[in-house]
Amino acid sequence: MTTRKLRAGALALVTGALLAGAASLGGADPAPASPATAPHLAPVWTSHFGSGKYQASPVVAGDFVYIGDENGYLTKFPLRTGTASTATPPTFQPTWSTNECFNSIFSKPAVGNAKVYVSTIAGYVCAFEDSTDPDPDLQWRQAMPSGGWANGPVLVGDTIYVSGHNGDILALNAETGAPRWRTNVGGANAQNPLLGSPIVLGGKVYVGTSDGRVMAVTPPTGGAPATVTELKKFNGGRISDTLATNGTHLYAAVNYVTSPSVGRVHAVSLTTAGVVRWDRDTGLDPTYSGRMQAPAVADGIVYVPTKVNVVYYDSETGARTALADAGDNQPTTPTVVNGVAYVGGLQASGRASGALQAFDAKTGVTLYYSHTPTVAYTSPAVAPNGIVLLGGGNSGQGAGVVWAYAPHSGTHNN
Repeated sequence: MTTRKLRAGALALVTGALLAGAASLGGADPAPASPATAPHLAPVWTSHFGSGKYQASPVVAGDFVYIGDENGYLTKFPLRTGTASTATPPTFQPTWSTNECFNSIFSKPAVGNAKVYVSTIAGYVCAFEDSTDPDPDLQWRQAMPSGGWANGPVLVGDTIYVSGHNGDILALNAETGAPRWRTNVGGANAQNPLLGSPIVLGGKVYVGTSDGRVMAVTPPTGGAPATVTELKKFNGGRISDTLATNGTHLYAAVNYVTSPSVGRVHAVSLTTAGVVRWDRDTGLDPTYSGRMQAPAVADGIVYVPTKVNVVYYDSETGARTALADAGDNQPTTPTVVNGVAYVGGLQASGRASGALQAFDAKTGVTLYYSHTPTVAYTSPAVAPNGIVLLGGGNSGQGAGVVWAYAPHSGTHNN
């Protein structure tokens, strides 16, 4: 193995919940917060580790958390970080941390098949042994056919799917990394068209492009190549993140940008054949630097982040049902669990700080707000035991930061 890893003995600093009203993991509810208990969320620990800030969202699998940073380090650490330490302030040792996939990680990892999969902006896709050994084996590394930023990975069964900025759609054997098939959806006049990860629905792969197209890829069969179909073109629009699906239909956030961070955000629903079911103008500006965060769909509601709001739409009719006010926070794609919609974010005013916010998933009412001293522009992860994890940090200011919150029975501290 190569040695581009954090020293096995390197300890990361974990700041215990020092704020007034902070909970302990021992007092945390054993399930995710509900709208009734979310107002009682409180910090349980803050961990400073890694090499650079986190722009990829954390992933929880079993008793562990996985996250990648802008300097290319993929780190695995215990979900119950900091709870067993007697040091003041508490310290802990990540299970492992490696940058053998090279370059920045901006997409969340995928975990399964006893492996952890990750992609980088250098155009590599890698699989690591998902072990508790401090020196995990690199199982395989694969490059995008046309180079450029890789988005994903998405694990479906024994296949890994990734998309590339230069239009590649690549399906890999999840065990070996060998390509199963590949195609390109870029088109003759498109440059760097894919900014979001692929989604897989009904055996087909769907992506949105930065020139406003929704594309479908039918995998090759019977020796024939993969088939690329343009389902819909939104003239003048941009799709700059991943599509969403409820398992039947597709949902997209389309940005008709007029200048950086200024434009009209549309929420759109399509069938998998490309028929537009509804198209709604939010009347609101896009998020960070004019790039749209992906929508989310859960329990019959589509959630669309805009500059300082999350707009709620009925997934079937497109009727606007609620508006969540993020204040001065530019919200990320919501994570919706147990009736609560969680977002991270960064300050719309340009300050290098952010927040964790929780909204009622039906009404949009603010349930919880916690300021973070650095940018927190990742989507939160919610563990089965109710722990909420948010990644962040500021470029050029040292290690990335992961914040953990849990519901408890006392009063909360914002």
